[in-house]
Amino acid sequence: MPAALLLLLLVVASFRVDINVASPNAVFFKGLGDHDLPVVDPVAILPMLFFLISAVFVIVGQEFGRLFSHLPALVAYTWDIAGSLSGIVLFTLSAWLSTPAWIWFIIIVLVYLWLLNKRKHTALVPALLAGFAVILLTYLASRNSIWSPYYKINVQHMLTGYNVDVNNISNQYVTHWENKEGFYRLPYQSFRDNTFKKILVIGSGTGSDVAVALALDPTVEHIDAVEIDPSVADLGRKLNPDRPYDDPRVRLIITDGRNYLGLGRAFVRDGASLILRTYGASGYTTAVTDPTSGSFDPRYTA
Repeated sequence: MPAALLLLLLVVASFRVDINVASPNAVFFKGLGDHDLPVVDPVAILPMLFFLISAVFVIVGQEFGRLFSHLPALVAYTWDIAGSLSGIVLFTLSAWLSTPAWIWFIIIVLVYLWLLNKRKHTALVPALLAGFAVILLTYLASRNSIWSPYYKINVQHMLTGYNVDVNNISNQYVTHWENKEGFYRLPYQSFRDNTFKKILVIGSGTGSDVAVALALDPTVEHIDAVEIDPSVADLGRKLNPDRPYDDPRVRLIITDGRNYLGLGRAFVRDGASLILRTYGASGYTTAVTDPTSGSFDPRYTA
């Protein structure tokens, strides 16, 4: 198994695959990728990846199958279900703790070596060497990455700020609010009478929307900034030159936006204006609620 896993990692690390989904009914995000890697036709490499991923699980499944054959059927099935549930718990725990990928592979290799030691002592040394190579390759490939509960995050220092990639896709650019794109100013250009007192930003990320709100609306009294990923929010605290999350008027809330709307409806009912930013196939979409009615005003949606 470590040998098949090592081969899989070498293929993934050696080639860049571009997959395009040309459909108006699908929102497809595409990373720029590593331009130093050779580009391979998906038709050629995707079947290989499918085969290698299947091989890894087949090899592990064979070892478990041999162990289960020595147990009564009901007991073996109980262990099978318990193992599945334990895997879910372990994966959830590793995501919650933001553990890096090489930690995952240490656990996988150790479990497989334990299984192998039960029956094939002669194969233990080659498997141990292949497992060490897997862990080392994973560490070298991701040593500069930040692992959050949701993403692999990479930060690049640019001329005027920092580019933040999530899962190899450019996600946001951290810079001074005056350098941000024009759509960040849309709510304050549309409502020129500065009627915002309370603002709710769903998907506040590294704080660009919050920084623009603080700079362009001097009457704002309170901002709830909702961001699902604690690591992305932490990057905003550290890298955003405007320090929006340090402002006493700002309350940063780490939770899912839908969960917040279910728990914090009183804030919305109390006259908060909502800035909702989404990413679509055609670019950025900004929707703003009317501060008086609370409904989305089509005149101020772009």
